[in-house]
Amino acid sequence: MQLVDIDKIEEVGSHVHYLKSYKGSVILMDKHSKVFRFSINFSIEHKPVGEPLIKVAFLEHPHLPVIGILKKVKEKILEMVKNGVIASLNKKK
Repeated sequence: MQLVDIDKIEEVGSHVHYLKSYKGSVILMDKHSKVFRFSINFSIEHKPVGEPLIKVAFLEHPHLPVIGILKKVKEKILEMVKNGVIASLNKKK
């Protein structure tokens, strides 16, 4: 299973300044080029030192091995944080 993209990202209100919650959509492609879209919730906890802690939850079970997919999704979210994609979502409001 290949991670194609994470899109439709929206911030969910949070009262804690170092913990941001989001909802979005994960696009996956299997080895037969069939495309799947699953809704997710994820949070990014910024720590004083080190990488942010990212937690991901699928809103509907993808009926696929989730452990490998979760690792890829977390890596993609971390990449989006480092490239400023997530931060730019907050500025557009």
